[in-house]
Amino acid sequence: MLAATISLVGCGNSTITTPIAEKPTEIEIDSYGTDQTLDLLTWNLQNFPKDENTVPYLTQIIPALNIDLYALQEISPYFSTLLDSLPGYQGFKANSASYDLDLAYIYNPENITINDSYEIYQNEWYAFPRAPLVLEIEYNSIPITIINNHLKCCNGEDNEIRRTRASLLLEEYIEENLQNQRVVVMGDWNDTLDFFQNFQENTKEYMFADTEIASSPEDWSYPSYPSHIDHILITDELFNVLNNSNSSTDIIKLENYLENGWSEYYSTLSDHRPIAIKLDFE
Repeated sequence: MLAATISLVGCGNSTITTPIAEKPTEIEIDSYGTDQTLDLLTWNLQNFPKDENTVPYLTQIIPALNIDLYALQEISPYFSTLLDSLPGYQGFKANSASYDLDLAYIYNPENITINDSYEIYQNEWYAFPRAPLVLEIEYNSIPITIINNHLKCCNGEDNEIRRTRASLLLEEYIEENLQNQRVVVMGDWNDTLDFFQNFQENTKEYMFADTEIASSPEDWSYPSYPSHIDHILITDELFNVLNNSNSSTDIIKLENYLENGWSEYYSTLSDHRPIAIKLDFE
């Protein structure tokens, strides 16, 4: 399997600037992450940055949420500007997607150790218009593999075939390379859960952690459609962890913290809501 190593980028390395509001609105946000859990979040930051307030908003939201690791989609080269504005955080971005809308990660190095990062299926452009970005981490000396995805969008038979092939290839990669390992596959899957039958039918080895969310329209990740198309898949090595008392999977409705609600969120941040998971290994 071909894989490309990704270089990490820390704070203070930016040579790119983006318009930033001179006086950003102050946002008060409740913490999601806890000291007792591994906290992961996936978020499609539509055409990042959407406007001059995007970076100032994120520099308040990301620390306030207290998430250990953010898996992001649709990230432009202005990503380095965001990192420069987040003291204490590190991250990196792929550079292979069309239109500079790449996959990226932001993480707290105090809680997460990075062992390796790489892209897979770089030559499978039909299935993966954005090559999946893999991150091998350790949390409290526990190894976990994260696979960040942004599958092909839109309706139509051809696009559905592409998503089906992507789903099958993801399963194949896990079975051939990550057998008996803790794996989290997260991102913008661009379809509802019932579409990914290969994972749904293999209940002994895979579970969509956001299944309950999918049954609650008021909590869907893509309310402007409306639909629920952002998902978190875990392998059986994490089933018991998800069942622990402090574990959960949640949609984070950031629009509730903004003065003008969804309209402000949509114009400044994204058309997707973030979805997060807490994993209690205790």
